[in-house]
Amino acid sequence: VGVNVDLQIMDFNAEFVPALRAHEVGPLYFVGTGGSTWSGVSDVADISDPQGATNYTEWNNPEWFERWDELSGTRDPERQRELLNAAAVLGRKYHFDEAHARHVAALATSLFDQLAPIHGLPAENRKILQAAAMLCDIGQFVSFKGHHKHSLYLISNSELPDFSHREMQLVANVARYHRKAHPQPHHHAFAVLDADDQERVTKLAAILRIADSLDRERTQRVTGVDVRIGTDEVALWLDGTAGLLLEGWTLKKKSNLFKSVFGRRLQLRFLGEEPAEVQS
Repeated sequence: VGVNVDLQIMDFNAEFVPALRAHEVGPLYFVGTGGSTWSGVSDVADISDPQGATNYTEWNNPEWFERWDELSGTRDPERQRELLNAAAVLGRKYHFDEAHARHVAALATSLFDQLAPIHGLPAENRKILQAAAMLCDIGQFVSFKGHHKHSLYLISNSELPDFSHREMQLVANVARYHRKAHPQPHHHAFAVLDADDQERVTKLAAILRIADSLDRERTQRVTGVDVRIGTDEVALWLDGTAGLLLEGWTLKKKSNLFKSVFGRRLQLRFLGEEPAEVQS
């Protein structure tokens, strides 16, 4: 960011709360989630305006906020609509299922936001995931068999407003890995990426697989998901209509990449029902 700060780490109950009561904390402080799930990325993501969720003292440094849009990626609703609509124009060219695509994109970005403590990716990657979720199935225009590979080709040879050539290659790779094989060094389109972008693609693809699984029947029955991150597992609490057995079965099949990348198994839970563990 370019803003120099002195950072002091304090135990929340033993040190921070007494200092807060005594008005001895500085003008800016972050509140972490604690334990193995803590991530500075999660805290920083909340400091998007002087009234941000963890910005209790309303710290307002112009150097920070003037660059926030650049640092955080697209969160503005109007910019998000523009991104989705641009992707939809491309998708319609290949007769994609728009309702499914938009729903998966919404689930994927919700998961991205809630999983920030463990994926650790800068917020500008959100638009990469969002575009990949919208376009991952356009390869079905060529053939359903191997359509993820056809999507890779079509996306990598297309353009979207405000996406650089590099970003389009990232979108294409994330879309390619929304199903079937995990990213591999011998996959040419993946191999030409640098190490940071390979890690980025792998994490985003793991999240996209989960989002896509949650609309397996393409009926948009999962209306929301609440993520609870634990040391060894991530619980997904689903809100939606009953009878999501196919989604649960698909999630179990497609959760191996998530476990491999994030080191946590997934547990699927339905609001109002007993927990049903998804071993991966």
